[in-house]
Amino acid sequence: MKRLSLYVFLFLMFSLFTSHSFAAKKHKIYKKLPCYFNGVKVGPSAQKDSGVRGGRCCVGCSAYKEKRGTSMEVRRGTPVVAITDMKVIKIEDSSAEQRSTSYLKDKYGVVAGKDHFTGGKELIKPFDALRIYFLDTNGNIILYYHLHETPLVPGFKKGKCKIPLQYEQGRKKMKPEDCGGYSEDLIKNNFNVKKGQVIGTSGHAYNPHFSLGIAIPADEGIRNYILEINKNKSIEGTEYGMKKEFFEKPYQFTTKYMKFTAPQRDFKWENLPTDSDAYLFPVMSKKYLKEIGYND
Repeated sequence: MKRLSLYVFLFLMFSLFTSHSFAAKKHKIYKKLPCYFNGVKVGPSAQKDSGVRGGRCCVGCSAYKEKRGTSMEVRRGTPVVAITDMKVIKIEDSSAEQRSTSYLKDKYGVVAGKDHFTGGKELIKPFDALRIYFLDTNGNIILYYHLHETPLVPGFKKGKCKIPLQYEQGRKKMKPEDCGGYSEDLIKNNFNVKKGQVIGTSGHAYNPHFSLGIAIPADEGIRNYILEINKNKSIEGTEYGMKKEFFEKPYQFTTKYMKFTAPQRDFKWENLPTDSDAYLFPVMSKKYLKEIGYND
């Protein structure tokens, strides 16, 4: 009987240490994203379409007018996870070792490419500009940018895809097909990622952070069209150009057909991955990462 009790005890302890409920605190859903969570400080908010300047988490902050994502200020290299089940639309990288704002004058004596972020005064080093566009099951586009690395494209920043010294506005972005392709796991899963899966690491641009943007369709017609794309159905006729733009130029697509939100204000969030319709914290605890087998 004592031996049986010992086996039961060991089984319960094993179950406890391998359950997601142990990885962090008790599961909780928040009406708004907390201003501080898992080492993250929520910074300046998306301004594009959202009508927010600093936001409730950073009242005195300001951001450039076209900012599309809310800054998640956290140590560079911190793992970043999928906030819901979603499919990759596009991944591109225009990172550089540094970004300066001194440009040569053109033949008319005008300084070309003056950087509107810094006004031509700063040197930003390093400058991480890897971005990933996802589509979730509600027809929203989820945009992560200022990421440092992503396991979804292992070849970025290696070999011929090594990043240049200097960032140049308008320079051709590095694409997966030029850098060894997408990861085998991503292809095997039909370009889908699961809620809570590590999709990259946080980067640095002006300060250590990554940005998270959530764009919602402008109307139900656009939403239904996007969901049709997600089902991989053939969409032909006059909308073909729109479909092509969705996959090849999602930045422009969101400008025309979608509205960016203030993610920390406009959605419900949860601290552990469940089947709820709440988005998951984009940065998880070290215990959670260890439990899912993530090794940085």
